[in-house]
Amino acid sequence: MAGWSQDEVRRQVNELAQRLRTQRRELEQGVETGVKGTLQRLRVPRRDEVAALKAQVDRMAARVERLEQGSP
Repeated sequence: MAGWSQDEVRRQVNELAQRLRTQRRELEQGVETGVKGTLQRLRVPRRDEVAALKAQVDRMAARVERLEQGSP
């Protein structure tokens, strides 16, 4: 950096910061893709699937309750 002007130093720092942001974004995308793939291979249900199952169980529980009380 000896002999560089302040503007050149700033430009170099900005370039480095941009490269780091890009690399971070690529790394995050890679990790996200890996995690999604692993969860799919392990057959871990997605959040919306769990919510749908919970709603179904709630409806069934309410129906069982009504049947216990003698009304259809």
